[in-house]
Amino acid sequence: MALTDKLTAIGNAIRAKTGGTSLIPLVDMPAAIISIDGGAQGQDYTWDQRQTDVKDFISEVTYDPSDYSYSDIEDYVTTTGRYKPVGVAVAIPAAGVLTVTDGNGKGTISFEVTVGNYTVYNIMPNTTGIYTLFNEYGVASSGELKPTGALRMIALNDAANVRDLGGWSCDGGTVKYGKLFRGSRLFIDYNDKIAQGIPATINEDDIKMLHDFLGIQHELDLRYASGEGTVASDEIARGYSLIGKDVGWTHIDGAWYSISEKAKCKAMLDCVMDCAINNIPLYFHCAGGADRTGTLAMFIEALLGVSQSDIDKDYELTCFYSGVSSASQARRRDENDWKGLINAFSSFSGSTIRDRVFRWAVVTLGIPIDKINAFRAAMIDGTPETLTISGLSTYTITKNGSGVSYDNTETSVTQYREYKTVITPDPTKIITGITVTMDGVDITDSVLSGDFVPFGEIQIASNGTVDVSEYAAANVNVSGGGTTRYTVSKTLNNSTASNSSTQATSGDSYADVITPNTGYVISSVAVTMGGVDISSSCVFYQ
Repeated sequence: MALTDKLTAIGNAIRAKTGGTSLIPLVDMPAAIISIDGGAQGQDYTWDQRQTDVKDFISEVTYDPSDYSYSDIEDYVTTTGRYKPVGVAVAIPAAGVLTVTDGNGKGTISFEVTVGNYTVYNIMPNTTGIYTLFNEYGVASSGELKPTGALRMIALNDAANVRDLGGWSCDGGTVKYGKLFRGSRLFIDYNDKIAQGIPATINEDDIKMLHDFLGIQHELDLRYASGEGTVASDEIARGYSLIGKDVGWTHIDGAWYSISEKAKCKAMLDCVMDCAINNIPLYFHCAGGADRTGTLAMFIEALLGVSQSDIDKDYELTCFYSGVSSASQARRRDENDWKGLINAFSSFSGSTIRDRVFRWAVVTLGIPIDKINAFRAAMIDGTPETLTISGLSTYTITKNGSGVSYDNTETSVTQYREYKTVITPDPTKIITGITVTMDGVDITDSVLSGDFVPFGEIQIASNGTVDVSEYAAANVNVSGGGTTRYTVSKTLNNSTASNSSTQATSGDSYADVITPNTGYVISSVAVTMGGVDISSSCVFYQ
């Protein structure tokens, strides 16, 4: 058999196996063969995705929380630009499309590749990701990706100093990956764009990484609304995330190493907690991901019970991006800004930074204890303890009103806890009004939500405009619970009614026009209430 006949036979055999019909060039035959029966098993990869100097810093340094006179970061930062993780070079035996699925099984991203190697980044640490190489003949190669090392830095083309807050040891376990990400603005050539007046854009591959792979669903922008140049102003004015129009976007002028701006600090934490509790992956950032971003990260990590030493180290990790050659570049724990932030919590009681930040968040910001514990449960891979504050007051709640029921039977609430109840009228009743008072002060407008019919809902919460701690008691008064609600039924023959309502309330009027169908006349109308004929007093003919 001639060589060409042998090659034709090989091509026919491949097509018979794969169900294909196209001719197979000689150069593509190896890839086509390994694609048969689901493709060849490629190599599995295990690697430490931390830079060596970053790994050494994390593992070798433990800071004394009582001594902020020193920093060790300069011993480990030898050059700038070490803020990205170590990738893994995946062997590519044939040109095609490489699809990578994250270790959580959710995020997927694809790249067109040629023969050689392709470096893969950002797989969730200590999980198993999957890569699959597809070509026109099927699956050419596939395997597993297993990065080690808890710290998860994120590699992007434009945005810098990006990392997942997950992986740190905390109360009852470790901080979950894939929930909160911190970093810089979403592009690097910031000053160039300002000078040219060019609208901000983001690298398309970064969009795919943030949106499709990391699953970011909300962006919290902490840059100042003014004073940061044309690009920042343009982005803030845009009102939606560069990551995608389907990504939520919140702008808050970030706190700069300060806890004095209560409304600002509360708004930042509320956004973070709401996203975490509702499983909405969040990317929060300022300009460089260092100062305002570092301030918010410190609040978050303290509430989760990350040690003070690790909070300091997470702050100093920015130095692998910025360098340490000058005070303006470095972010060291012994600098006045950071020391001032840590010392700001010294006036709050507690033996740890967690306890002091927790008391500040509850007592000063008015964030409910229940919400903080829900946030901890959502963010911690493990079993976190339920946080409480000793010495809190207990407030009495009384409910007045007949003909209604309450879904919350509690008669008291501890200071700084939310209280919510849904008020439901009995089947034959209707609520015409609800008032909520605290120590005789009417706070209805601040705490009442929902409709009077069929439900009225009150929420007495320390995170609203009214602080429970200001009052000794809360009284919920329901008026109108005794009002009777009647059912209206109609039996009509060859006629129609203008009023479609099936209910009427005692004391209110009820009117209806009955019109005969074409070709018919109305011979009589009878109206009864409770079996009593009242037609003579309420029926009028035209």
